[in-house]
Amino acid sequence: MTRETARFVILILLGVNAIAALWRYGGLGREEVPVHDTVPAAEQPKRPTNKVWKAEPPSNKPDELIAIDKQAFYKTFTEGDSGINAYYCARHVKLQWPVAVNGERRLNTLHRAIIDALFGEHTDNIYIAIDNVIMQPKFPEGVNSDYVETVKSLPSNVPTGHAFRSRHVLQVYLTSDRLVEFQLRIHQCAGAATETDVRKYLVYDRLKGNVLTLDNIVGDQKALLRALNRRIDQLNRRGMCLKQASRIPSFRLEPEGIHFIFPRYEVGYAADGEVTVKLPYNSITPLLTPEMKDIVKNNANYSRPKKH
Repeated sequence: MTRETARFVILILLGVNAIAALWRYGGLGREEVPVHDTVPAAEQPKRPTNKVWKAEPPSNKPDELIAIDKQAFYKTFTEGDSGINAYYCARHVKLQWPVAVNGERRLNTLHRAIIDALFGEHTDNIYIAIDNVIMQPKFPEGVNSDYVETVKSLPSNVPTGHAFRSRHVLQVYLTSDRLVEFQLRIHQCAGAATETDVRKYLVYDRLKGNVLTLDNIVGDQKALLRALNRRIDQLNRRGMCLKQASRIPSFRLEPEGIHFIFPRYEVGYAADGEVTVKLPYNSITPLLTPEMKDIVKNNANYSRPKKH
């Protein structure tokens, strides 16, 4: 081997050793470096990563509802000029309750408000209120109900005026981060001339634990009524034919404003049915209370639960 060849071989060996050293100690092959007098790899702290873990969503979503559905049917007899007549009573209570509300503070305030509005009773126990309605048969006016029996259902051919029907419904209408809004419907019928259908709304503030009233919403109710009538005038100029409002009716809080719901005949006519007049928040900002302004500013994630 010549001197030049030997020098060339030495240079090649030195280059190979340099590359191997970079591989082992420069990070390319770090897992091959033997670890002595260190914490075992399984017990070493994990290196931080840039991955952000999202919190698990709550198991009880606002639109998860518990349903209570109870019915009862009754029959009685009276003696008239044409002989013995049968009269019937049908009672129905259907409630939806949002699971997410359970555990909220001052929840009994909401219970009392619902029971009073839906059943006209003063109690904290919703089940007692339901039983008081279901287990108390009611018949058309003037019918003697000293003798009453329970039946499975009402016959399909019951004459008009020979049955009293009532239906009490509580439905979750709208939910958000801060509010739960309920629609209550009370329908009673003992014949075409005695049929009533009343809808009410309740808005529950989950942060404060109270049912919102007009006093929580606006500071000047007379000014609000004037604003409602100005809005009615605008609607009439666009083709509607509504009467001026004499009071502030039930209301809902929607994302864009307050919806005031007038019962049938109050500001409209028979064909109009229930009339809703909408006032955007920005049109009545000076009338809103600090509490209501806080709700408008700091509430989000409105959703309408699926109908069951």
